Amino acid sequence: MAEAAHHPILQPSTARMQLAAVVILRSLFLCVLVVLLDKIFEFGTSLQLLSLAVVAGTVCASFLAFTRLSTTGFILLLLAAYVSLQTLSVIVTSLPWSRPGAFFLPYSYSEHLWLAFIFFAFAAASGWCFWKWRHALTIE
Repeated sequence: MAEAAHHPILQPSTARMQLAAVVILRSLFLCVLVVLLDKIFEFGTSLQLLSLAVVAGTVCASFLAFTRLSTTGFILLLLAAYVSLQTLSVIVTSLPWSRPGAFFLPYSYSEHLWLAFIFFAFAAASGWCFWKWRHALTIE
């Protein structure tokens, strides 16, 4: 879709309510998907954290889809978030921890954050495709 999209805040209140309803329904669907995937694969990460990640990804992508950001810019934004999380993970896991028995604690938290980021990125990419590409509706 090459035409410029108008920001939802500038739309009438009914259009904003419809947009909010679509975002909420997409978020609920993805939360149900997270629960089902957790029942199958048993991730070991909090369902609340993973659900929060998919809701945040859906909301962020929905907001960004109505800005002037291009698909390349969106991909670069996700890549920047990935690099930032990787850098933070390396820094935190390399710090010495004074508590006995806490040697693997930073690594464990890092792995939980990575899984949450994967769910966030999937939800954000799904939301971006939903709003930007007409054919994504058919695939979903």
